[in-house]
Amino acid sequence: MRSRAAAKDSNKRLSCALLNLFFHGGQDSFNFPFRQFNLTPYIEAMRTIRLWLILLSLCVGISLLSAEQSPRENTYYLVITGGELLDGTVTDAHTPFLTKTLYPLGLKCVGVSIVDDLDEDLIAAYRYGTNKSRLVLVTGGLGPTDNDITRQTLSQCTGIPLKEHPDLLRDMTRRFNISENEIRPNLRRQTQVPVQGGYLKNSYGTAAGLVFDIGHGHVIALPGPPRELQSMVRQELIPFLSKHYGIRAQATVLTVRFLGIGQSQIDHVLKQKIQFPPGLIVGSTFEGSRVDFTFSLADDSTAARQTLDKLKAQVLEVLGDNIYATNSDTLEDVVCSRLRERQHKLALVEVGSAGAVMAALSKSAAAQGTIAQSWAAHEEAGLYRSLNIFQEEGQRTSNAADRLKLLANNAARISGADCVLVTGTPQSAGSGSATFSAVLKLPGNQWVEQNFVFRTSAENQPALVTQLLGFLWKKLP
Repeated sequence: MRSRAAAKDSNKRLSCALLNLFFHGGQDSFNFPFRQFNLTPYIEAMRTIRLWLILLSLCVGISLLSAEQSPRENTYYLVITGGELLDGTVTDAHTPFLTKTLYPLGLKCVGVSIVDDLDEDLIAAYRYGTNKSRLVLVTGGLGPTDNDITRQTLSQCTGIPLKEHPDLLRDMTRRFNISENEIRPNLRRQTQVPVQGGYLKNSYGTAAGLVFDIGHGHVIALPGPPRELQSMVRQELIPFLSKHYGIRAQATVLTVRFLGIGQSQIDHVLKQKIQFPPGLIVGSTFEGSRVDFTFSLADDSTAARQTLDKLKAQVLEVLGDNIYATNSDTLEDVVCSRLRERQHKLALVEVGSAGAVMAALSKSAAAQGTIAQSWAAHEEAGLYRSLNIFQEEGQRTSNAADRLKLLANNAARISGADCVLVTGTPQSAGSGSATFSAVLKLPGNQWVEQNFVFRTSAENQPALVTQLLGFLWKKLP
């Protein structure tokens, strides 16, 4: 009985000794009532086990920490800038467009921040976004105003300097038909791009997209106007992401461009008349009285292209009179291409539109060789000398349409153009609106006259340009 109790106590003391060895180390041997135990083999084994357990716990901890803090692959974080989004003046259209466009290509959005046009807010969003993903997309704030801070703030965040790019500078001089020295500093700032990274071309504006290469990823700034952003995403951003992030090069996309019909009316007609195929993603934008609808399928396959070709035929059948393009061509491209294809030359005499039509057409790559000459003035009388019209002759012509035809005939004779658009002097229509008459001289001495009503504020000028280009698109032979 006594020996059994002594053995039990001995085993207990041995267990405690081994635990002590495991956690703290200890002496090489212990004396027990009946015998001395040599613990050297146990010590070496315990030390080895303890070392491996410590290493294992470190690896697990590092892995967990890395999982929590490292940016995830095949993801992006989105930062939307603009105080107008925070006070409810404007609804965010960028988030649904970007997520619907990039998700089918294999990129998942892991979060969105909407911030004011303030340095500290954008810096905080940048820091948070770069901890969530190695790709951060920032929209807005690339324009020429003092509130457009994205360019400089991201340069500060990334530590990547900016430098004027000669190609963008050349494009700007061509767009505004001025020399480099004549470009205002606020506009010239838009030619600055990151020295480590690059830029994305903007087909519809002066603000290029900016690519900041931060080593482990990219921060990409996109312009705020929806038309500019969406075109840049499709034409520039997706190929860039395909190259650097391995996403699918492109989904199958159909773009249909409308004129003279509202966004909601288009949507209503399409839903009433057409049954969309499964998996179709539909998006739309409205700017300057032009509406773009995009229809996309996730895969770029022959079957997907055939499906969208069938859809295009259906859309043309129900809304064809209001569709000016089913590709990326702008209204300016379409007008210039028609002039070129039919070997017409166009002259412009702009009073009511103050040179805006010429400025718009000059942006088109198809414009070269199609515009014979252009004139612009604040009043019709200011063009008499340029067009070799005696003051008395102009004053004797009391009918407004006849005066415009006089300007058109002389412009045709001087420039050699067979088509001439003349916009007359605006007259107030009240409530911030104005009206003017326009005439279009066509080959064979044919004439088309039309009155235009427009809002006089500067932000509504694109809508006026759209009206006049639509007039040319409809009436040019």
